[in-house]
Amino acid sequence: MTKQKSIILEIINNSCEHLTAEAVYEKSLEKLPKIALATVYNNLNALTASGDIKRINMPDGSAHYDKTIPHDHMVCTVCHKITDVSSYGNYTDKKIKKAYEKATGENIIGYDLILYHVCGDCAKKQIKNI
Repeated sequence: MTKQKSIILEIINNSCEHLTAEAVYEKSLEKLPKIALATVYNNLNALTASGDIKRINMPDGSAHYDKTIPHDHMVCTVCHKITDVSSYGNYTDKKIKKAYEKATGENIIGYDLILYHVCGDCAKKQIKNI
């Protein structure tokens, strides 16, 4: 693995945020002052293709990057904030996969779940504007 790819992977895996390519680029500059934005994009694409990181495609067309530890996401449809969601109650990764396998008759190897909502902050702002 190249030094650039290794640093980009480290940035994603150590982040508590869901970073855009531009944010990864800004953080990369701290360790690699001469790195090009195109290099960051190329490495993000390669890391996504190899399954080392996860790309979250947003409704507005932007992409954010995340570690591959199994979890789902909630996205606010107003401010586009991404929140990690762990399995709740009876809804676990294995149970969800089994339910879809039963429904489709196919072997499900993985899934991405994004729940859309209006976050509390945006809901409060909407109420104030009424």
